[in-house]
Amino acid sequence: MELLISHGSALEYWRMYANMPNGQKRIQRWRSAPGGPSDARAFAKAKSLGLSMPLAVTVCSHSAKRPSNGVRPHQFAAPLPGSSIIRVSDGILVSSIELCFFQMASQLPLVKLIELGYELCGSYSLYSGSDTGTGQGFVQRPPLTSVKGLQALTLRMGEARWKRNALAALRYITDGSASPMETILAIQLTLPYKYGGYGFPMPQMNSRVDPVKAVKQSANRAYYRCDLYWPEAKLAVEYDSNAFHTGEDRIDSDSRRRNVLDSAGVDMITITSRQIRDVRSFEQAARLIALKMGKRLRYKRAEFARAQSGLRNSLFDWLPDVAADWLD
Repeated sequence: MELLISHGSALEYWRMYANMPNGQKRIQRWRSAPGGPSDARAFAKAKSLGLSMPLAVTVCSHSAKRPSNGVRPHQFAAPLPGSSIIRVSDGILVSSIELCFFQMASQLPLVKLIELGYELCGSYSLYSGSDTGTGQGFVQRPPLTSVKGLQALTLRMGEARWKRNALAALRYITDGSASPMETILAIQLTLPYKYGGYGFPMPQMNSRVDPVKAVKQSANRAYYRCDLYWPEAKLAVEYDSNAFHTGEDRIDSDSRRRNVLDSAGVDMITITSRQIRDVRSFEQAARLIALKMGKRLRYKRAEFARAQSGLRNSLFDWLPDVAADWLD
């Protein structure tokens, strides 16, 4: 009998083991046995992975949807798309990254699902229970998937209940974020006014900018990456987590970086952690970005303030898993 670890338990698995090769293999077809997640040996193996209990698992039949000690079953009656399940050892299966995102659409509100999408398509993983607002508690790793990958799986889910939720979130996710605070910055700048964001176009994250020939010799690296970059506007927004660390090496590096971007015709705006956390300071930064883009911020102050407060509460606080109902 095989145990399919899914939902939040699959997310925890990928955060823990994404960088650890262990013979993972995609399987083309899966249908759980009638008895469901009751096999003691499979459960013991799953428990040895160090995941939080109870384990979230997926079953295919209603008869198998019986809660037991250490297991929280989720029923999915339709066949799951091929290659959306990963065998990690004998008897132990895990939802793929893409399927995990889709499953979390049933448990997370819009903003938290967008935040999760940035993480999965970015180059960092949160530790379980970490605080995304601090910039701490995460590790760097290669991207686990892409927005196209998440979209492809979601579109293959037929009439599955949470498909619209997943597609709604995917409209506001982009590849390439390198940290939780870059994600929080991007979300606040790009979500529509009705969700508390400033409605800027989606940027390229950690986009490469090469020095022009005139300054190549004075540059201290072969190329630079911009945290958020809008190529049409030739505008870069940099998140600076160490704004008050002003040693000589740091000053020299920042000067070279700015010279390279200036030579390429790129305007650079730096936003600190303190600015991100302070509503008024962030508003000033957003207005400067709008000025550089030739865009006017048009929103009703009272309505926007309420939406922005909700967005910031969601981004800077961990919320309990809830069934989402935020469709347009």
